[in-house]
Amino acid sequence: MTWARPIFNSGFFGRANRSVVNTWMRGSSMAVANEETFAWARRQMNAGNVQDMGLVTLESASLISGANPHRWKYVTKAAYPDNPDGLAGVILPTEVRRTYIKAYNLREWYNTALYIDNMPNNAPAVTIGPVGSRWDNTWALSPLYALVQLFVTRDRAGKPFPFFDRPNPVRCS
Repeated sequence: MTWARPIFNSGFFGRANRSVVNTWMRGSSMAVANEETFAWARRQMNAGNVQDMGLVTLESASLISGANPHRWKYVTKAAYPDNPDGLAGVILPTEVRRTYIKAYNLREWYNTALYIDNMPNNAPAVTIGPVGSRWDNTWALSPLYALVQLFVTRDRAGKPFPFFDRPNPVRCS
C-alpha cells in the first residue's frame, strides 16, 4: 500500500481555492515530518528555568566583598561519592561540569549584619560559618565538608547562576 500527498487542481466551495488547500496539505506533511521537533519545543517551553543540576562538593568559601558578613560565595566541584556499602565502582570521570568559583547559598540571600535566616543574631549572640565549615576558634573557609545538590539557572545578564539551599552551621557565643 502506498501513500501520496494529493495535489489539488481545484479548491472547495467558498474561499478555499486550490492554492489554500495545497498549502494545508504541505503544512500537515511538515507537521508530521517534524513531530519530534515540536515535542522537544513543547518540553522546553514547560521545562522551567533550571538548566542543570547535580551533586557537588563544596571546596572552599570566601566572603562576598561589599556584602554583609554572613554571605559567602562557594567553589564547587562535581561529586562522585564512594558507595556507602563499600563496593568498588567505576573510575571517576575527569570532567569540569558543575565546577564553579561562584556558587551561592539561597539560605544566605537575605542575611544581614543583624539578621541570620530572619532571626536576630544577638539574642542569644551567635556566629555562623559557611556551609560545610568546622569551628576551630574561627570558621574554617577551607576545606569544607559538605555535599549539596547544586542547581544552575541564568541570572538577568544571561550568565550561569549556580545555587543551592542549605542551612549554615551556627555557634552560640
